[in-house]
Amino acid sequence: MAEIKRIIFDTDIGEDPDDAVALAYMLEAERKGLCSLIGITTCSKTPYGAECAGAICRWYGKNDMPIGQLPLDAEVTPDNIDDIYPSAYGMAVAKKFGGGPSYFDAPGALETLVKLLRGSDGPVTIVATGKLTNIKTLIGDPEGYELVREKVSEIDIMGCDFAHQADPSLVPHPEYNIAGDVGAARFICERSPVPVVFSPFEMSEKELSGRVIVERYGEDHPTGLALIHLGCGGGRSSWDPSTALYAVEGERGVMRLSPWGTVSFRDDGVSDFTPGDGKCRYLIGTGDIAGAIDAMFE
Repeated sequence: MAEIKRIIFDTDIGEDPDDAVALAYMLEAERKGLCSLIGITTCSKTPYGAECAGAICRWYGKNDMPIGQLPLDAEVTPDNIDDIYPSAYGMAVAKKFGGGPSYFDAPGALETLVKLLRGSDGPVTIVATGKLTNIKTLIGDPEGYELVREKVSEIDIMGCDFAHQADPSLVPHPEYNIAGDVGAARFICERSPVPVVFSPFEMSEKELSGRVIVERYGEDHPTGLALIHLGCGGGRSSWDPSTALYAVEGERGVMRLSPWGTVSFRDDGVSDFTPGDGKCRYLIGTGDIAGAIDAMFE
């Protein structure tokens, strides 16, 4: 029997609910023996990112999940924390379901990533669904680089948009995660010692997943609450869940991998893929991606 995937999830959870669907998908998959989620790091704009992730893990009985965070640029205090990005779902989920660690207690992302990789007794897949600052910092750290080289099998990233290369009439689109830290994206594609797979924006934009969670649980599930809070009761684009799907189950008959090549980034975050020698590939949709994701919750 094949060894189950060990996964670290780096996410900007608490902002767009597709991150919450991706986390719930991986925790459901873990229940079914398909993977082991060994830790989470956040790069959220909301100070409730780590606590929101902890609340979803707690719903699944994972009360001891290691969670680290990238601190916000702004100063966060107990007096102003609820005023920073209050429209996001992170605060609503954290307050209703209770999670941890709080913004003031969470360890740093690099510290958490290094500790998780040191302690892993098998290969790890890193799933990244936010700006790539934490992964860049890991690879840029001397010990972190060696740990990635020795213990990480692949880095799976929700990022890029290559639609303009398939159809030159389209205006190039700077995808959100890449644009959040273009330098980090460049650094990873140039310096990563392991393969990098991108789940691009255009593949999953129209693939709405998460509806099954809302129908089964409504606001009694933290991810259901996240979806409803942002008006996505019928599902949300499967950008982040498609990345998780690939990390856990592979192409699943609904995606296929591009040839190997390189990915370059313009200053505004527009991505370009060049086939040939390189360590990067990207996913191409071939079937019902949202259906494959939602099947995990049925």
